[in-house]
Amino acid sequence: MGICSCSNNIFIDSNPRELCSVNINNAILKVIYGDILRETSQAIANPASSGLLNKIWNDALILKAGSSLLDEVTSFSMKNGHLPVGSVFETGPGNLGCKFVIHAVVPVYIDGNQGEKNYLMKTLWKILLKSVELKCTSVSIPQLSSGAFAFPREEGSDIMLKTITSFFEKNENSPLKEVRILSTELASVNLLKKLMLKNFDLVKDGRLRCRSFGLEDIKIFE
Repeated sequence: MGICSCSNNIFIDSNPRELCSVNINNAILKVIYGDILRETSQAIANPASSGLLNKIWNDALILKAGSSLLDEVTSFSMKNGHLPVGSVFETGPGNLGCKFVIHAVVPVYIDGNQGEKNYLMKTLWKILLKSVELKCTSVSIPQLSSGAFAFPREEGSDIMLKTITSFFEKNENSPLKEVRILSTELASVNLLKKLMLKNFDLVKDGRLRCRSFGLEDIKIFE
């Protein structure tokens, strides 16, 4: 059971803007237009390559978080070397507003025939499990595998939404109560909103039923 709320008032702002949300059992999934490094969720996810130091991402991360986070990542990388796709580990937040940074090795899209979909689902599921292990009530996750990881945006977004929803459905008593998907790209968050609404059927009294996610009694608030 859940309630879906979406906003059409989208504009660029330094503060995160919630565009769409859906309540799933005792948790909530939100789509946010904003910078993940400004988030105050208890954990944020950092997509990384198998060598962990994905330069484009970590330049911004380390500038904001400070050298203590870089030292932790470097130490872990030196001890463990290259990690397989789907691997996750946590560090402290440095100067960020969260309690933990969850570093996750996400798949690079090749041709769609190398198990990329399953790898993306596995990676996201492990981020959520790690959040639960850390007893986090909230986690912020960027749109995984887009950009340098080359995953088709619509396919990757659809996998993210359905994987998170499935996790909440299977873990009703989890301490994790809020997952926030973020992007600073307006096209990406609009796509996420579109995909959330695409999976809902209008039934009666303005209420919607979710087809793909297995939810019922959904309602849109403009």
